[in-house]
Amino acid sequence: MGSGGERIAVFGGAFDPPHAGHVLVPALVLSLEDVDRVIVVPSFNHAFGKNMAGFQQRMEMCEEAFSIYGAKVIVSSIERDIAQGTRPSYTLETLKALQAGFRDAQLRLVIGTDILSEAHKWFRFDEIEKNFQPIVIGRSGFSPKDGSTVLPELPDIRSQELREALSSEGKMSPEIPLGVQAIIEKYGLYRSSS
Repeated sequence: MGSGGERIAVFGGAFDPPHAGHVLVPALVLSLEDVDRVIVVPSFNHAFGKNMAGFQQRMEMCEEAFSIYGAKVIVSSIERDIAQGTRPSYTLETLKALQAGFRDAQLRLVIGTDILSEAHKWFRFDEIEKNFQPIVIGRSGFSPKDGSTVLPELPDIRSQELREALSSEGKMSPEIPLGVQAIIEKYGLYRSSS
């Protein structure tokens, strides 16, 4: 990890679709942590085998959702760029690839307290903790490790529930940013026929 230079928080996920909870994460991180900017990283081949909307569509939705932050938040295609066929994308490898591109930067991973309960399932999470000191954000129903510092809890919004409402009821949630709603409509995403 770089010892000086820029301080960058890395916020990854499926973003399927990105919602208001996701959009709040950079606000918390930039205002409450010693961070210069945030890199948003949509998953390419999800390590836990999630079935997701197309990568390019999720990139477009993320670029729209996070555009309110200007240059403080960038959306990266790094997971697609380093992908090896259908092999899962591992967070540690993504972080190392980003670090290679930002040699003098200090990178930290942004995770929710919900992730802490599944850290044992992650590829070499101990190495992530050591080299990319996580910034932990509170999530409803998940307690932090004893004595750990946690940023305020996010609203309890779940992408899966938003997708299900669109698929079964054709209902667009107000928790989906307006620009993202337009992209969902443009591609007909999450409808039962798509």
